[in-house]
Amino acid sequence: MYGYANELSNVLSDFAFKLKGVQSKLTGQVRVGILDNTITLPSNPVPAAIENFYKLSDSVELTLEVGDYTLLNEKLAKGQLDMMIVVLAEHQLDAFSHAEFLFTEKSYLFAREDVAKEIETRNHSLEGRRINIGGYASEVMRKLLNVEQYQQLKLIDGWNVESGALLAMAGTHLSFLPSHLIESNRSQEALVAVNPEQWWFTSDFSVVLKGEKTALSPAANAFYECLISLKR
Repeated sequence: MYGYANELSNVLSDFAFKLKGVQSKLTGQVRVGILDNTITLPSNPVPAAIENFYKLSDSVELTLEVGDYTLLNEKLAKGQLDMMIVVLAEHQLDAFSHAEFLFTEKSYLFAREDVAKEIETRNHSLEGRRINIGGYASEVMRKLLNVEQYQQLKLIDGWNVESGALLAMAGTHLSFLPSHLIESNRSQEALVAVNPEQWWFTSDFSVVLKGEKTALSPAANAFYECLISLKR
């Protein structure tokens, strides 16, 4: 009897979602995790997906947890999140039963303006510089900068967007940072991209599930569909 009722609930939820403008008996709470520092990304579909989700029913709720990959992955594994929106390194793709692409972010190597100009006058040599390198894109950063060619390059193990921005603003470090973060923040206007034609990479954000999509609750499945319908 429980299995039949659950199946019927899923059918009703799917029908309500397809009607979009019609409120249904959809109920439940959805717990979503998302990487930090995506709020300034113009192509982030999460706000619109949340709005569309709440239009489906007056009896649903959604909680949004912002954090780094390690935190979100731990909570997903423990069943404390229904899904997470993160960037997966190539070696992580097989670790999850379901991952669906959502949107792309572009990052450049940023430095304070005076530091960037000095590097340009030296034919973009990074000899003796401190550069924040780490995270899922560590190998990509190393290859872009061809770090093996330098004798005194100081690679700082760690890549946090906010700390990277602060260190770059100090003029002591260079950091790969999302372009949308710099463009939208007046306090970081002193930062400019160094050799932007070559030193950049993209990050693909995906919605990741612990198990198969069929294991989602009706409410979680409805929000998932709201996300996917807006992917860029």
